[in-house]
Amino acid sequence: MDGEINCVLKAIVNRGIEKKLANYPISRNLIEILLDSGMRISSYSKTIPWSYVVIQDEDYITYLQDYAKAFNHIHSDNTEANANNSFDSRTHSSDALIVLYANVENSFSLNKCWQSVENILLAGRALGLNVSIDCSLLRLLNSIKLKQELNVPENLSVLYVLHIASYINTYLPATINKPTVWSWLDKYS
Repeated sequence: MDGEINCVLKAIVNRGIEKKLANYPISRNLIEILLDSGMRISSYSKTIPWSYVVIQDEDYITYLQDYAKAFNHIHSDNTEANANNSFDSRTHSSDALIVLYANVENSFSLNKCWQSVENILLAGRALGLNVSIDCSLLRLLNSIKLKQELNVPENLSVLYVLHIASYINTYLPATINKPTVWSWLDKYS
């Protein structure tokens, strides 16, 4: 059980520590682990209401980020809100994008998609990766042009875009501050 606790703590600590991002590619195997984690949700149905697009081409990611800035500016009524949703490539780098598509007419899929994203975020942190959600690419990736470019059916919509990047170093600190507990009431005390 100690190994499982350390894995959970490592995921939590890696989430909260500012670290320098590395500039080396993430292996296909790690991406497949993230995708597998995203598929492990409780479901009463045997059908999976979402699908993914994985982009590991650095030039294409830069193209999308630059295109999204212009696209969002042209299609936005509120440029201040749009600026707040922009992904700043100067402070973040992406070795990969995982784009989650689903049919939004199926309300069941929305909840399940979020569970999938949560699992990917947790798995990424446990693996020592930087996984973050980016809203600035949603409008662009939902355009007909980009759906055609990425071979995505027109009836699907992007719900989440996850940036995946590697850290220079990840670690679990040797000491963790213990929480202050003023009282602990249970029937065994």
